[in-house]
Amino acid sequence: MEGDLARVESGLLDAVRSADPFLTEIASHLISAGGKRVRPGFSIAAAATASRTDAPASTDAVTGAVAVELVHLGSLYHDDVMDEAVVRRTVDSVNARWGNHKAILAGDYLLAKASELASSLGVEVASLLARTIARLCEGQLLELRHSFDTTRTEESYLQAIEGKTASLLGTSRTPTSTRQPSASNRAAPSSWASTCRSGARSTGRVIRIGGGAGIGDWWLPRPSLPAR
Repeated sequence: MEGDLARVESGLLDAVRSADPFLTEIASHLISAGGKRVRPGFSIAAAATASRTDAPASTDAVTGAVAVELVHLGSLYHDDVMDEAVVRRTVDSVNARWGNHKAILAGDYLLAKASELASSLGVEVASLLARTIARLCEGQLLELRHSFDTTRTEESYLQAIEGKTASLLGTSRTPTSTRQPSASNRAAPSSWASTCRSGARSTGRVIRIGGGAGIGDWWLPRPSLPAR
């Protein structure tokens, strides 16, 4: 896993490299700041469960892991603009350093690069990632609609976190389901994919609920990378 996540780190930096050095700097800002890499870890683990050998993750699995992390990063860029955040992962937020307009465009760029990578893995993966980005937007909009709403229902809250957090974690468990490292190279069984997504989405709900109570990170191992 450690070696595979190191490949993910390299893949992240490669994916956001642009002909414009300024865009590269902005797009790689939070990548260089580190993070837990929970979503790529889930992606690598999902691929490992489909492999019958103890071997490094396939190139497709690493590509899928990079794609889901880029979606997460892009969402953070946008979140920080909406929240007017000044710090993220112990460094200046992108909006605090370069302004809201550049932060929004850089976030869009990260989402576009994620979509480009997903498309290289097949139509099913590209479609899954596109649906997930839509769910992120739906969850965030629902959250904004109920900001400071003391009459908000539990159902509304759960719908919001399903979109904001659980959906991407669920997708991270199946980003390369159409091209698992097997002899047949066929789609993974739907029951396998469904089980992976369900477990990861449940984890996402726990993270979001626990995070709201200030205990969301208690279950996570402490990596060498700086935490969010």
